[in-house]
Amino acid sequence: MVNKAYGAQGEIGHTQIKRIAVRSDGSMAELRDLVNGERSGVAVVRNVSTQRRTAIDPITESVTTYQMSQGELQALTGLGEPDCGAAEPVRRRIIMGQEAYFVGRRKSLRQNDGSDVNLQIDQWRVPALRCFVIQESAYQLLDKKVISRVDQEIISLTLGEPGEDLFRIPATFRERRPSEVFDEFRRKQGESAESNAQCARTRTILDQVYDASRVQK
Repeated sequence: MVNKAYGAQGEIGHTQIKRIAVRSDGSMAELRDLVNGERSGVAVVRNVSTQRRTAIDPITESVTTYQMSQGELQALTGLGEPDCGAAEPVRRRIIMGQEAYFVGRRKSLRQNDGSDVNLQIDQWRVPALRCFVIQESAYQLLDKKVISRVDQEIISLTLGEPGEDLFRIPATFRERRPSEVFDEFRRKQGESAESNAQCARTRTILDQVYDASRVQK
């Protein structure tokens, strides 16, 4: 899968090349191979049987584990909505040899300055593959103008049960909160801890989400 982010003038902000593996039970592994041309190795494994979502960071040798919500589980298993949530009349298209249904979403996001940014997400989902998103464009709009866009598109598709190695959680990696992952990354890079307000706010929010979903091992 290719992921490209664009700015307000259509300039490319970043690109990702990643693999998505989906088991027959809906479990999903997302592996980022390249980010802006550089090797990444970061992965996220969503395991339906354990109901856990695990972020894996090879640079810091960290794992960050969350309990999945019922909504997330329903989305993975394709049991949430009929016709993948497509509105009638259903728009259909053949993509990579698969019949896909168009699903459009709209919502509003409140910014720190009090302004509202509208988010528009246009997806093509494959009913035969548990409503897998085979193509997506996400737009942020301010005053009806596009200020950013992210496109995702499949460039190759292999059917069949994926290998177990794609879902394996490294046993030697340490469980860390998001802020601890940031700190360990900076330590390995020989950098001091960031202290600006935006970074501190982000760390706090991510840690709060983690703590609220803490998985006891």
